[in-house]
Amino acid sequence: MHPYATDSTERTRVVAWLALIALALTYGVHRYTTYYGLAFPWWAETPSPFLIFGLLHVGFDRYAWRWRIVRWLGDLTIPDLAGSWDANIKSSHNQFSVALQADVTIEQTWTRMRVCLTTTSSISYSLVGAILIDHGGGTRLIYQYVNEPRPSSAETMNIHYGTSSLRLTSPTTLDGVYYTDHGRRENGELILAKKFVPFAS
Repeated sequence: MHPYATDSTERTRVVAWLALIALALTYGVHRYTTYYGLAFPWWAETPSPFLIFGLLHVGFDRYAWRWRIVRWLGDLTIPDLAGSWDANIKSSHNQFSVALQADVTIEQTWTRMRVCLTTTSSISYSLVGAILIDHGGGTRLIYQYVNEPRPSSAETMNIHYGTSSLRLTSPTTLDGVYYTDHGRRENGELILAKKFVPFAS
């Protein structure tokens, strides 16, 4: 996965809170060990604020930011887009006359992500990205990708780069456009619908 940018101010706010919690926990451990006369063994040091902050940040980045209570308490606005999506693509290559179906997988943590789109002829994956909250017109996912044709694809297909700009129109729908570089010179419409995977019985 690669880092992604955002115009949300929550990253600054959350890091400050995690730092304060790390200091409080470090002080609590110090008070506890001092009060009871406890000592760490020679091969282990008293947990430092930096260590506790690092552990808190990793846990928040990977897991806690998705929790509903944490999102409410922290007023988090970066959407959780991780999961599998069905893609509907219409391209200028065929004058938007035929809809191509594809599978999209979005991997995401609070600071990193990857968008991978798979068709029968090629695979594309994101290189850089951004989630814009205060862009106007709603939350938007923008990413640059590289497309790699499968060995069985047509000889006219080649590796190329492109950019997608998708608006989050609902928690389960991303709707927007894409365009490619001079190697393909195409543009089109891209609609993603999130799949719902039932719980295993």
